[in-house]
Amino acid sequence: MITFVQEEKKAEGETSKEPEPIQLDSDLAEALHKCRSMPKLQLAADYRKLHPNVRMTKDRLEATKSYTDDIKHSFNYDRSGVFQVSVSAACVKRAVLILDALVKGFEALGAKLVHDPKSQDRNLWFELCNERVWSIRIRERLKRVPKKNDPTKSWESQYTSVPTGQLIIAREGYENEVCRDSPSGKKRIEDRLNELLEKFVFAAADARADRLRIEEYRKVEADRQRRIFDLQIAQRKEREKVSQLLEMADAWNKADRLRQYIKAYEDRLIERNSELTEQMRSYIVWANAQADRMDPLRDSPASILDDRVR
Repeated sequence: MITFVQEEKKAEGETSKEPEPIQLDSDLAEALHKCRSMPKLQLAADYRKLHPNVRMTKDRLEATKSYTDDIKHSFNYDRSGVFQVSVSAACVKRAVLILDALVKGFEALGAKLVHDPKSQDRNLWFELCNERVWSIRIRERLKRVPKKNDPTKSWESQYTSVPTGQLIIAREGYENEVCRDSPSGKKRIEDRLNELLEKFVFAAADARADRLRIEEYRKVEADRQRRIFDLQIAQRKEREKVSQLLEMADAWNKADRLRQYIKAYEDRLIERNSELTEQMRSYIVWANAQADRMDPLRDSPASILDDRVR
């Protein structure tokens, strides 16, 4: 692990804060060193050498009709490999060239553009050092302004959205901003592309930390579930043994009570008859055999109850 400090330039109006040191693995540290050694990224002058996916995005933007707010969209609805961009016609070229410079900058760091046409995920993802990091989107900030409505159409909104020319770069969703033009226009995205590359490397470190944290949680949870399962099996076996023990004690108690009854019955017969007949003795022997069959501490005598028809 190598410790770095994330160098982040503050936007207008933001207060500076002491950056916290971040530990990076050797592969991410190498990517960060490459990033900080890289010359300043410049926008191309035209479309001649666009990245293939950026060119597809440009073509879709140019072919899109603006129905509302003068905004053109390039959604990856058919999983063809275009980036998601929502800008006015006046900002199409700038947005495309920024996207092109950024994509090439990511790939210069060793990042891979991940696009699976068969996947349900329509986003294009960048992976760095085997960590899925960002899905880049560009949009233009819109400004709400009042508009004059037809008095007979009271259901219409009293406001309309007007493009401002200020671009915003977001990851995953349009709300997760990573960079934007300043309101004053003094700081533009194209002046901060190298800063975005550095953010990208640190985002990869965060993604790795999150992945390892999730893997550790799943490992601990799997071990806990295994121990719960093993405990449930042991408890079930223990309950079966306890139940068997109670059944044996109950059977022993019944056998003991039956012998007491047989003895009392035999004494009653002797009291009534001076001598037991052969039939009475046979019955007493049979009755004691039934008590022995119940008693788990004695061998069970043979009985017709054990016979089966084959």
